[in-house]
Amino acid sequence: MLRVKVSGVAGLALAVAGCAVTPNAVSDVHLTQHAETQKAKLGLAVETDPVSGPIDLYEAMARALKHNLRHRVAAMEAALAAGETKLARYDMLPTVAAQAGFNGRNNYTGSYSRPLLTSDTAGPRGASADTSQELEHATANLTLSWNILDFGLSYVRAKQAADKQLIARENQRKAANRLIEQVRSAYWRAVSADRLRRQFRTLDRQAAGALSRSRRQQRDGVVPPVTALTYQRELLDIKKQISKLTQGLMVAKAELGSLMGLPPGTHFHLKMPKRFRAKPALGASLAEMSDVGLRNRPEVRELIYRHRINAKEAEAAILELLPSAQLFVGASTDTNDLLFNASWVDYGAKTAWNAMRLVRYPQKKAVIEARGEIIREEALATSMMIVSQIQVARIRYRLLRRELNAANGYYRVQRQLLRQVRSQQSAEALGEQTVIRERMNLLVARVRRDIVYADYQNALAAVFWSMGVDPYDADLSTNQPLAVMADDLRSLWAHGRHPDRRDIERAGRVRLSSANVN
Repeated sequence: MLRVKVSGVAGLALAVAGCAVTPNAVSDVHLTQHAETQKAKLGLAVETDPVSGPIDLYEAMARALKHNLRHRVAAMEAALAAGETKLARYDMLPTVAAQAGFNGRNNYTGSYSRPLLTSDTAGPRGASADTSQELEHATANLTLSWNILDFGLSYVRAKQAADKQLIARENQRKAANRLIEQVRSAYWRAVSADRLRRQFRTLDRQAAGALSRSRRQQRDGVVPPVTALTYQRELLDIKKQISKLTQGLMVAKAELGSLMGLPPGTHFHLKMPKRFRAKPALGASLAEMSDVGLRNRPEVRELIYRHRINAKEAEAAILELLPSAQLFVGASTDTNDLLFNASWVDYGAKTAWNAMRLVRYPQKKAVIEARGEIIREEALATSMMIVSQIQVARIRYRLLRRELNAANGYYRVQRQLLRQVRSQQSAEALGEQTVIRERMNLLVARVRRDIVYADYQNALAAVFWSMGVDPYDADLSTNQPLAVMADDLRSLWAHGRHPDRRDIERAGRVRLSSANVN
């Protein structure tokens, strides 16, 4: 009999081993179906506001905040964290369990009885047997139980979930700030590309004609070879400069469309903004900007919340050492007609203690302390990184501000030179080829100025990003109509928004008030 049982157990073990899980790679058919599904979804994209006219910078920002897929994922993760926080609160409630069942058997349970003698020896067994249970009966009960230890642990976990929700909110802020920075950079590069594309094509045709005429003049001996070749080299050098400078501009519009969440291939026009001069120098010192950054950056707040979560984990480890006490009360009923009381209420209390938790507590405590030390070191490294980024952003902003002023000055000089060349051409002192060359030089100056201006705008956005100052007001909601969002952003940025002392103080007050959340 024992051999049969051993054989059965061994056979069961072999059967379970035969059902072991093995890696199952995705098939090519599945990948093809997935690709087709995703392409269909990309064709529909998300619910975007239709493009009804030229898009300016503030509408581009609003579209990005409202429809960018990556930003939507960050917002959904923040909403999910809020839902998990609410869900964690329910773990603190008592447990209410309802049970119902049906029992049956093919014969009655029965028992005999025998009296006990005074000498503690069994007396004779009774002649008749009786039963107190029917062949079939149904049971039902409703029990309310509450574990005090589980309540304490659930409270700690709920506090941790609340901090995780705040971390998700900071991640959303980080994603939005980075998105706005990318939109500003792509927008100004795309504007430059749109502004220069038509003029570049016209000049390219004129330059091709001038090269052809110069080669013909060289071949016919009208112009000395050295003069003709020098002129051809100058034109080719200018064309090479323009081509190299405009490489990064030509893809900017596609990048901007992707950032705004527009379906691939969507055609849209950009509103040509007026030229802006460089803004004044920064109105705050490095110490003031660093102070705001160290209070305001999402990374700083995330580390504070992670430290609080780790501290709560230490509290949970201590709570786990305590005995668990469970209180319960329940109502039961049974359809067994042979019971004297077919319905009853039971209540009581139970306690339990897992002594093995004492053994593992020192190791768990060491892990929690090590994690806390890592968070402290990471906080120090993050603070150093933030101060360095603010300093780099300040330096880059100042350099690009000077470079923009220089580029504007160079462009003005080249424009005046072109006027002089044209006036001399009208007096037949210079030929058309010289005018074409200077027009191309003016185009190079314009391209360089536009690229510097795009970099300058990106540097200005980086100053805000380095301090953790949001590029939008706290009450801006993506549920608002697109036009309302764009107007709010326009009113915030268009009227000389600049990182001066007043703006930094305002940002610090806003963040200080929102940071005091327990």
